[in-house]
Amino acid sequence: MCHTIRQASFPSLACHPLRRTQALNVRPDAGEDLVRVPGFLQLFEVRCAKFSDLECIMSRIHVGSCKTVVLGAFQSKMGITKQLKSYSNQFESRKLISILEELPDLTEYLENFYKAFGHQVALEEGYIVPFAGFTGDFDANNDALKQLDSELEAHLDKARNELKSLGVV
Repeated sequence: MCHTIRQASFPSLACHPLRRTQALNVRPDAGEDLVRVPGFLQLFEVRCAKFSDLECIMSRIHVGSCKTVVLGAFQSKMGITKQLKSYSNQFESRKLISILEELPDLTEYLENFYKAFGHQVALEEGYIVPFAGFTGDFDANNDALKQLDSELEAHLDKARNELKSLGVV
């Protein structure tokens, strides 16, 4: 399962009205940390401004509405996530640390994803076909399609012979 990287935690930390004293104290502490730690805000603003939802990208790939050129986006997202997490030891705010700890590690999923199919072929042909043996369901369906194709071809040959015409397609 693919997890989203939640950007929403940062704006909600800064913008939503608070009612509890503890929550009120967290906000200025986080703000001070963001100002105090050099480079984090710039990295976040520049690299995360157009941070796509990975689950959305995956569903678009599955329905075929996503171009395969975005496949590199996954690797890029993990690099950005690791960069953001590297700042967590510089923060004192528990809220900021917990937000950074919530950023998922998708390395296992990405390794599986990159081993699943030929990426160069996907870029050239515009569609993704898993390697044989990688997905049992796909292999079974592919075998069934090949069987149906051969049965159809045999049926067409029989019809051509019976009708003595090569025009049967």
